[in-house]
Amino acid sequence: MQWLCTSRYISLIGHDGVSAGAYSNPPLTTIAIDPLSLGQHAAKQILQRIENPAKPVSHLAAKLTSTIVNRKSAARPLISTVFIK
Repeated sequence: MQWLCTSRYISLIGHDGVSAGAYSNPPLTTIAIDPLSLGQHAAKQILQRIENPAKPVSHLAAKLTSTIVNRKSAARPLISTVFIK
């Protein structure tokens, strides 16, 4: 079995800003979404649904505040082109 070194050959990024990722080996880079903006968006969607329950649910993308918590599991690729045979 051959192992790939994270951040040297592949990048691994989590999503949700879990602080436990800081204790993995290597520490996991993550995208943290601001809980306040997520909660505001969810509340807005719920209120719209309460006001008009017959209206179909909209699955539009929301613009939420987020930050990248850069730890050690992501880096620039070593090569810029992937060759597939």
